[in-house]
Amino acid sequence: MKKYILLVSLVVVMSTFIIVLSDYEKSTGIRTGYLVNIKVDGNLFKTFEGELNAGITKPGESVISTENWHFSIEKDNKNLFDSLKEMEHHRVKLYFHEYMNSLPWKRATKYSIYKAETFE
Repeated sequence: MKKYILLVSLVVVMSTFIIVLSDYEKSTGIRTGYLVNIKVDGNLFKTFEGELNAGITKPGESVISTENWHFSIEKDNKNLFDSLKEMEHHRVKLYFHEYMNSLPWKRATKYSIYKAETFE
């Protein structure tokens, strides 16, 4: 019985630690590029997801190299998701928070967008 209680206690403590650590904000930043894809994704947990083509460009030239960057949008930020749908295939500036981990019901990536704007 003591081993069972110890095991359950250990599982509860570790689960709490993982959940708290997943919401630990590691950094913030800005990424720019062309918004390639915005969608609701997931088999069991539906999350708002997107993809940014953050290729390197020179003034007056086309994209030199491509780097696709995947990001998530928090479920309670539906207005941002709707505005990003309108910005698809445009050049955008995305403001994000990077988290240590992500829980599957919150976001599919470590990067969570909180603000977006278009620019030329």
